[in-house]
Amino acid sequence: GSRPLAVAVLDLDHFKLVNDRFGHAAGDEVLREAAARLSSSLRSGDILCRYGGEELAVLMPDTGLEGADRAAERFRLALSSEPVAWKGEPIAVTTSVGYCAVVPEEGERLADYLGRADQALYRAKDSGRNRSVAWSPA
Repeated sequence: GSRPLAVAVLDLDHFKLVNDRFGHAAGDEVLREAAARLSSSLRSGDILCRYGGEELAVLMPDTGLEGADRAAERFRLALSSEPVAWKGEPIAVTTSVGYCAVVPEEGERLADYLGRADQALYRAKDSGRNRSVAWSPA
């Protein structure tokens, strides 16, 4: 049968405020640093990619719900653990994470799973940001 797969979508909280307050070069640096911190918290086999403006996606093969729960919190903490330094100024970075864990079925596409992770991401943002939320049917 199919092997489990987890998909997470991360959105940097209030990212527009970073650009507005510090400028786009600072925003770029925050994105770079976020990607670096995430990369170092991945397991081998996990795939990190940019998914829109300030959104990042992580594909986690052979990962069920428990592993996805742990990974999502690991990602969140990797970003919020310390501010990003920009020209001597600390920029606090937090992230909202939405994720789902599936056993892929015939006819389903990665876009379907990204869509679920995205729905969970909106719940994370609506419930106060800086948290991780697993997808569940409505």
